[in-house]
Amino acid sequence: MTAGPPSLPGSSPAEMDIRGRWIVAAVLLSAALVRVVYLLHYFADVPYVDAPIVDSAFYDRWAQRVASGEGYGPMPYYMAPLYPYLLGVLYWITGRTPGLVIGLQAVLGVLNLYLVYRIGRRLFGHSAGLTAMVVALLYAPLMFLESKLLTETLSITVSLGTLFLLFRALERPLTRRFLAAGLALGIAVLVRSNALIFVGLLVAWIFLRILRHRGGIRPCHLAALVAGTVAIILPVTVRNAMVGRDLALVTTNAGIVFAQANHPDATGVASPLPGFSGRIEEQQHEEMARATKALGHQVSPSESSGYWMGKGLQFVVGHPLEFLRLLGRKLLWSVHDREARDVYNLDYEKDRIPMLGLLFLPFSVLAGLAVFGFLRGPRRGRRDADRTVLVLFVASIYLTLWIFAVSFRYRAPAAPVLAVFAGFGLLELGRVLWARRWRDAALSLSCVAVFLAVSRVPYPIPRVTAEAPTNLGSSFLKLGRTREAISCFRRALSLNPDFANAHYDLGLALERSGDLDGAVREYRAVVRLRPEHSEAHHNLATLLDRQGRYAQAIHEYRQALRIDPDQVVSHCNLAIALYETGDLNGAWREVEACRRLDGRLDPAFVQALRRRAPQPPGDVRNPPTQSRAG
Repeated sequence: MTAGPPSLPGSSPAEMDIRGRWIVAAVLLSAALVRVVYLLHYFADVPYVDAPIVDSAFYDRWAQRVASGEGYGPMPYYMAPLYPYLLGVLYWITGRTPGLVIGLQAVLGVLNLYLVYRIGRRLFGHSAGLTAMVVALLYAPLMFLESKLLTETLSITVSLGTLFLLFRALERPLTRRFLAAGLALGIAVLVRSNALIFVGLLVAWIFLRILRHRGGIRPCHLAALVAGTVAIILPVTVRNAMVGRDLALVTTNAGIVFAQANHPDATGVASPLPGFSGRIEEQQHEEMARATKALGHQVSPSESSGYWMGKGLQFVVGHPLEFLRLLGRKLLWSVHDREARDVYNLDYEKDRIPMLGLLFLPFSVLAGLAVFGFLRGPRRGRRDADRTVLVLFVASIYLTLWIFAVSFRYRAPAAPVLAVFAGFGLLELGRVLWARRWRDAALSLSCVAVFLAVSRVPYPIPRVTAEAPTNLGSSFLKLGRTREAISCFRRALSLNPDFANAHYDLGLALERSGDLDGAVREYRAVVRLRPEHSEAHHNLATLLDRQGRYAQAIHEYRQALRIDPDQVVSHCNLAIALYETGDLNGAWREVEACRRLDGRLDPAFVQALRRRAPQPPGDVRNPPTQSRAG
């Protein structure tokens, strides 16, 4: 291999080592300063810290329950539990401090860059490791995700640490080293369940190495690796069985996620199934309700997951050509420059914090340089096993994208490992250009050009969709900043006039601002777009009720109760509306429904109803109290 540019005259290896350490420290300090500036802007201009949304809000509420001693509750885990439990421990120590969590995740982000350097140095030398660290620093999604209450940053830290333990075990096969690596793998699974795919690939590869007598690995080493992984996961499985009263290895959301990604209308990009709200706090209830209706009996969470997994498999088996086309789209989007929106939208946040745009490295360049670095790297040597482990890890991330759906959030954990190869690839490009080896330089450019060409394929969704301003508006609304929330919701509806969530949240905001007629219009739009939205029917009913439009209010209350018969406030309010229209028997029926559901009605209303209808149907004595509620 042709050497790169010559060293400076008089520089000894020791001097170069000291200089290299200072350069690494300077890059890490720069990364820390960039994060400080970014977070100062973020805390000032974006409300997600104090009012997290969707998955982040789910984790935040879960952590608060853990901190209070309540725990998750008598259900199997729906999502991987380690991250929210760590948040809960922190909340228990410091109080609810999401800002502190984000600060700690920024620290993890800097640590992740150092781990990228260490892996790159181990495989390709100091210069390649340093370049890899700079490449990872310039990839914006990594820092962007650090500022969100999401699992990805911790997942990357645990994954990189696990890779180091695997390197050590493969370098010097000892049972205790494989056990330690297995324990780390188990932790990775509890942070993100899709790490099970990496576990499967790794176990299969090590098993083949044992059969081929490669690397000095024996069956006892593989047994130790598997035992360590099982030792971490098994308590969660037992907890799901004993507390959640259901059989679930770790989580019960795999089925619905698979169905969301594999159906006739799927685009390959992560999105909810048609007819679902898209809100994680409602998703399990929605999927279980539909599975219960389809199967004709009340289902457990694992039964619901199995039902939805079956629905996805029905599409795969029953429509093979459509599935292959869908898989082809997933292949395209998984290497596309577009950072497919998920809970948060990177492009939308760049509009509010332009500094994010300074981290300019597109995915196509990252991936193209990584492929070039992999092709140019040594094919055999003492680090060959390490390189294979890295490839298996990236393959596990991509299998997740292809089996389920593409999202920049699901793709992000592959970026640090790709940066390791890209750092070496960029260094190699400099060397071949220095040596004027134009054929090798053309190979590098062609690798990048392939990914750039793929990124020219039109993406199925715009860069900024209606979800982005709706989510931002929801956070403003939680903080009482109604005017800013309304502006966000109107922006969302300008992007998609039929986005039901934006209409619903705009209705809430207009109601709080006193514009009841505007709120009625928005709620009517919601029930037109999503007739099964029980909360919209209920909220519409309460506004019509307040305006004295009792007949219309009664209709909407009944629609809400048709969808959710256990919505106690709708029963209580319907009782009062029926009383106002003179349907006293109907009012008593709703009072009885309130009693069954432990609702509380105003005693004055009950007394007034008794005076007008002293012989109520059924046994309704001493009903509990509740005033009319919205």
